[in-house]
Amino acid sequence: MAEKIRTNCILIRKQPYGESSLVIQAFSESLGMFSAIAKCFCRPPQNKAVLLNVMNEYEFILSASCSNGMHTLTEFSAITEFPTDLPVENWALMQAGIELISKILIPAHETPQFYDLLLKYLKYQRGIEKNPVAIFWRFLLHLYKLLGIDIGLPNCSLCHGLMKQPAGFETGTGRPLCADCLPKVGSAFSFSPEAAEVMSVLPMIGNYINDLEIDAESIRQINHFFLYYLNSQFHNNIDLKSLHYYKR
Repeated sequence: MAEKIRTNCILIRKQPYGESSLVIQAFSESLGMFSAIAKCFCRPPQNKAVLLNVMNEYEFILSASCSNGMHTLTEFSAITEFPTDLPVENWALMQAGIELISKILIPAHETPQFYDLLLKYLKYQRGIEKNPVAIFWRFLLHLYKLLGIDIGLPNCSLCHGLMKQPAGFETGTGRPLCADCLPKVGSAFSFSPEAAEVMSVLPMIGNYINDLEIDAESIRQINHFFLYYLNSQFHNNIDLKSLHYYKR
């Protein structure tokens, strides 16, 4: 008899499998990222599939896989459900957080910390009315610290001095630079004055979120900085489709 696993998880995606079943991907506080098959969930009259919504938190009861690496979902109950009528920007940014977690390798013993961070981010994001992208950046600061690649703000990565405003970043490493050090590196990206002002308060962004006016170009530059930094650290090419919302 297959082992039963009870775990809390955030649903990442679901897709049809055959005529009546689903294949789901979820992020669990105990299992990390995993896939499972939900057999006959789409069969009337119950049609359980409509009760499983991406981004919600559930308690899953799984029948553990014995051979093919895929568990079987047998029962579930909702823990945290998010409104489906959230503003599009908030929804896209919540998806961006989930998308990023699904793309990185997380050590099994550290999974609970990442799960807690993601769930807190999703819950916080749903109540933000202004500048929700700033909360996404704060999430990234915490995420990178957990990953062991702390950006180190508000210090310059070259001279290590305290920066009033980051002037830009080194394109080789993605590390932030002060105005004095920016001309000293061979290749660098310069922030606009508006983006630099936002960057200066990122570590305490929650205290300023309702006072900032963040223009589209600043959002583009800061998103570029965070993804460039991540990819330079892991020598990867992660592109978050959810952030394409800002490229429209």
